Amino acid sequence: MYRFPPYKKMVLSLPFWALIILHFGNLWGLFFLMTAGPNFMSSVLGFNLGHTGILAALPYLARLIFGFLFGLLGDFITKKRMDEKNHDKEEFRLDM
Repeated sequence: MYRFPPYKKMVLSLPFWALIILHFGNLWGLFFLMTAGPNFMSSVLGFNLGHTGILAALPYLARLIFGFLFGLLGDFITKKRMDEKNHDKEEFRLDM
């Protein structure tokens, strides 16, 4: 039988809101640097626009590569500990 998740309890919990605020701050800083970085490098530091474009693409490339690698690592850990299901839930709780 399917049971609905306790949405009301989740939304009213302090750790949930702490996670929301921290996630927002993390992504805001990351995307601010990704969007304002090229302008800063070209106008303030005086980099060539061609070099600025290459440097501006590096964070996106790093996110792609590390996202793929950490996905593989998560799959490896999950397969390695298939018989210990409680450990998987504890290890990947913040990987939403």
